[in-house]
Amino acid sequence: MLFFDQNDWFTQRQRVNELSEVESKIDHLRKESERMNAELEALSRPEYIERYARERYHEKKDGEDIYIIVTDTLVREED
Repeated sequence: MLFFDQNDWFTQRQRVNELSEVESKIDHLRKESERMNAELEALSRPEYIERYARERYHEKKDGEDIYIIVTDTLVREED
């Protein structure tokens, strides 16, 4: 039974590891779903929509100044 059965120790360990990975994915997807539901709920508020448009599309009100800070993403490789 230890080596020749379809439910041997090695197969059981593999199944336990797979179960752990699936549970981890389920937990991650559940958190992602909660985050997305909160964002969807926030989209019903006009002030959130305005803030989102201003940040994402660089929109501004009349008389406002916008400063966009661009960071250098070039990474120098060491020899």
